[in-house]
Amino acid sequence: MNVSAAILKETDILLKALGLGVVLIFVYDILRIGRKLIPHGAWWIGLEDFLFWLGSAVAIFAMMYRENDGYLRGFSVGGVVVGMLIYSFTLSPFVVKGSVFVLEKV
Repeated sequence: MNVSAAILKETDILLKALGLGVVLIFVYDILRIGRKLIPHGAWWIGLEDFLFWLGSAVAIFAMMYRENDGYLRGFSVGGVVVGMLIYSFTLSPFVVKGSVFVLEKV
């Protein structure tokens, strides 16, 4: 059975979107680790979050522009969200707690 080239391309875009979601939440985990190690005020946290989401929007736009000629496709946005959720509920707690534990000991 042959799979059409269009389906393979959409699968490739979905996998890249899932991966981008994981990477984005991992970067946010780095911010969370920094916040646990160095206390931040509300203004600083707001600025960090703004810059993170601005960078995330640019990264998502760049992925869509490069992979899908800029067309907004539901499955690509959904892929980013699902990638974020998968990482957030599986690895994120271990990464944050483990990193904070190790860095506090160092």
